[in-house]
Amino acid sequence: MSRGAYAVYTNSEVLEAAPVQLICMLYKAAREAAARARQHHLDGDIFGRGRQVSRAVELIAELAGCVDAAQGGDLAANLIRLYDYMQHRLQQAHLAQSTAPLEEVEALLKTLETGWEQIGAGSPAQRPQEEDLPAAACYAAGPDSGISRLSLVL
Repeated sequence: MSRGAYAVYTNSEVLEAAPVQLICMLYKAAREAAARARQHHLDGDIFGRGRQVSRAVELIAELAGCVDAAQGGDLAANLIRLYDYMQHRLQQAHLAQSTAPLEEVEALLKTLETGWEQIGAGSPAQRPQEEDLPAAACYAAGPDSGISRLSLVL
C-alpha cells in the first residue's frame, strides 16, 4: 500500500472509530513505538531509537493531555502519574542505552490497552456510551481534541 493510500486509510479508520477504539489506537501506537525503539537499540541504530522514544513520549503525552483531572479524581491522578513515570522511563532508556525500561513501558502500555479493549469488547448494548466512560479519558475525535492528529503519528 502506498504511503498516500495508507494515510487515507488511517484517517478513515480514525474518523470512523468509536471513542474506546481511539484510546486503544493511541496505546497501540505508543507500545509499538517503544518496541521499535528497543529493536533500533539492538540494531545499534541510535538515531532510530531516539526517534521512536520521542514518538512514544509524544503519544503518551497525548494520552496524558486527555485526562480530565477535575472529574477523574484519584483515578485521573494515578493515571497521570503513571504516564509521567512511563515518559521518564523512556527517557532513561535512551540516555542509559538500556532496553529494560523500554520493555517495562511496553508491558504497562499493553496492560492499559488490554483493559480498554475489554471495555470496548462488550455487546453494543453493554458498551459504555461516551458519558459513561471514566472521566480520566478523553476520546473525542473532533478537530480540537488532538486525537484527530493520530494519523500524523502512526
